Amino acid sequence: MNHNNIPSRISNDPLSKALILYLYDHVIQYCQLAMKNAEENEMEQMEQNIGKAWAIIRKLKSSLDTSYSNFLAETLSQLYEFIETQLENATSKAHPDNLILIVNVLINLKSNWELIRKDNRSASKQDITY
Repeated sequence: MNHNNIPSRISNDPLSKALILYLYDHVIQYCQLAMKNAEENEMEQMEQNIGKAWAIIRKLKSSLDTSYSNFLAETLSQLYEFIETQLENATSKAHPDNLILIVNVLINLKSNWELIRKDNRSASKQDITY
């Protein structure tokens, strides 16, 4: 599978919070498209969208930074492994229930990253004003 739509600036360096949010949005989008494909019995298209979601998750996992927080990196790694397993199950069983679970997990992860990003921006503004 060719997944050229993954931003080229992703490397094994830790990802910025904005890029993480961007990638979560895309995984959610691909999972939702795959669910629609499954409902419409478009299995080849469903597998392509699941493949795109899987490629992004794999990149997120490979980009985890253990130097900041080994606990956080390990926890995210386990979540990404869980998501990968659910994506594989969705493909092999051609059943969208696994995709609904993935979307819910990613929505929660994204919400938490948004809070972290917001807190960091607030802290930065406070640092400047003092």
